[in-house]
This record gives sequence, structure tokens and C-alpha cells, in this order.
Amino acid sequence: MRDRQFGLVWFRRKKGFSIIEVITAVAILGIGIWAIVALFPTGQNIIRRSGPRQMATQLAHEA
Repeated sequence: MRDRQFGLVWFRRKKGFSIIEVITAVAILGIGIWAIVALFPTGQNIIRRSGPRQMATQLAHEA
């Protein structure tokens, strides 16, 4: 398609995503999912250790 004002030829960009955009998006999502999954063991350890502390706190308040 010719631009009459400037005499330049330009093409319409095809709809969709380029392979670079897809690879970047997949990499970002992968890092995010990995970070969330890596937090699960830490959360389980915190929950496991908080049980006895909760019991001790409750018994201390009752005394």
C-alpha cells in the first residue's frame, strides 16, 4: 500500500504474536509458577512449627 503523502511503502502488521513474544511470555510465566511452587515447602514448615507454639500460647493465657 502506498502512502501518497510520503511516497513510502508500508505493510500492515499481521495479527497475532511473534515467536519472541511467546517465548518471553512463557519464560515469565514459568519463573512465576516456579517461585510459587518453591514457597510451598517453606509454608508447610512454618505451619508445622506453629502448632506447638500456638498450644503454648493458649496454655499461657489460661494460666
